[in-house]
Amino acid sequence: MSNVNIFTQAQNLINFYKPTLKPDVVVAVESIDRYGSEHFEIRENGRLIWRAWAYEKSFLFDLETNLKQQQIAELACIPLTTDQAMDLYNYVVSNGKGTGSCAAPEVPKNAEEINILTDGMDVYTVWIIDGWPTIASEELSMCSWSI
Repeated sequence: MSNVNIFTQAQNLINFYKPTLKPDVVVAVESIDRYGSEHFEIRENGRLIWRAWAYEKSFLFDLETNLKQQQIAELACIPLTTDQAMDLYNYVVSNGKGTGSCAAPEVPKNAEEINILTDGMDVYTVWIIDGWPTIASEELSMCSWSI
C-alpha cells in the first residue's frame, strides 16, 4: 500500500515539473519488479541521468532534486496555473487529515501561501513548506487539512 502512495507522489512530482523540463528530458518507469515496485529513471537525449527504486529511503527527495536540475532555468519560476494549484490542494486533502476545527490552521512563518479563487464565492488555500504542500483550507466551509 505504501508503494502505491509513493508512486502517486512520484507521479505528482513528475507532473508538476514536466512543463518546465528541458525538451530532451524523459522521466519514466523503467521497470517494475515482481513485487510491484517501480524503477524510475530520468534520461536526457537517451543518456541516463538518474534512476532509483520507489522503495529507496530518499526516493522522493532525490527524484525532486533531479527533476529540478533538469529544468529550463527561465521556466523554473513560472507561476502555477489554477489547475496545478488545485492539484496541490487536492493532494493535501487526499493525503492529509482534517483538523477537526473551524479555526484557521496553524501555519509556520516560512510557508508559501497559494490562494485559488473559484468561479463561485469560495477560496481554497494551500501552504507549501520546504517545497511540499502540507496544509490546505477551504474558506467557505471553514475546513482545513494537514499532512
